[in-house]
Amino acid sequence: MPHLSNFDHGAWCRRVGISLSAGLDIVSILQREAGEMNTKMEHIPGIRNLFTRPEDRPEDPAVTKEDLWKMVAEKVENGSSFQEALKSQRNYFPRLLIAMVGVGEESGRLPEMLTDLAGYYDMLSKMKHAFWRSVTWPLFQLGAALVFLGFLILFLGFFNSMTGKEIDPLRLGLFGVRGLCVYLLILAVPAMVIFAVYRFFRANITQGVRWLQYKLDCIPRIQSYFRNAALARLTMSMNLTTRTGMDIRRSLKLSFEAAAFAPVTDKLPEVLKNLEQGQTLCQSVPVTEFFDQHFFLFLRAGEESGNLPAAMKKLSDDYFDRAKFDLKFLSVVAYFIVYGVVAMILICLIFRGYGAYLEDCFGMASE
Repeated sequence: MPHLSNFDHGAWCRRVGISLSAGLDIVSILQREAGEMNTKMEHIPGIRNLFTRPEDRPEDPAVTKEDLWKMVAEKVENGSSFQEALKSQRNYFPRLLIAMVGVGEESGRLPEMLTDLAGYYDMLSKMKHAFWRSVTWPLFQLGAALVFLGFLILFLGFFNSMTGKEIDPLRLGLFGVRGLCVYLLILAVPAMVIFAVYRFFRANITQGVRWLQYKLDCIPRIQSYFRNAALARLTMSMNLTTRTGMDIRRSLKLSFEAAAFAPVTDKLPEVLKNLEQGQTLCQSVPVTEFFDQHFFLFLRAGEESGNLPAAMKKLSDDYFDRAKFDLKFLSVVAYFIVYGVVAMILICLIFRGYGAYLEDCFGMASE
């Protein structure tokens, strides 16, 4: 089963959009995509597959990207619309993308719609890559410190066996192969706990992710990043959907789903209920800590001026910049936390080693 990332979605949306703008036929474009995707992919479940019901998943786990585009091309060639062809492979394509392709086909603006979607998925891809870039180096340093400590424990065992003395500068009673095994066991316990939690979330993915998102929303600075990132996705989706003249209720459903953050998406039923009661869009959105004054000012301005897409585009840019700033702050905090842990380990080693040296000196002096 191929894993289609946000980068993949953005890239093919851009390629297909450019080709359609040049007047090429959609079937030939999809066949060309199938011809270029000739690499067999290992089964790596993406986030969409985690949320997919087992009965909706394809039976063949060895399908490739080439096979995927061939199946889409065959559907279109046999008379199905592009949207229907993508919907037949809905485990690989987000609902927002499928819905927007349908709107583009109905309005005759499919090339422009695909170009807009490419920009949207490029934004999501950049946010994800920025997050991993910010945490990779601190995690590498922490891992290097733990590996160094393991090698030091093993080295002490060989050193003690060569000198005939029992030197334990760490004062942990860990040296040699036996000490390394105990050390690895100590590290394995939290790893096993993390793995057990991960397996629980996989078995109860919807409830698990929701629970985790609500817990993260209680941590101040982390809360700010996830809220701003969710609002950036929500407003960008509203920009795309409202530009097409899509019904506002359908637009809101797709946009709140695209936010992908439970504390935000759970507000959708209240918003739709308020709309059904005759309230305006600005009045329908609940006044909570998730939607700040900045959001309401632009939402009201866009609704009153009849230019809601432009207001949502401005909001998405603002929230995206806020999310990047929060991410930089969190990466700096993580950087110093890891450096602090490494520094504490080194300081403990130095003081314990120096203490053992002093004990040896006093022992020799007393003799």
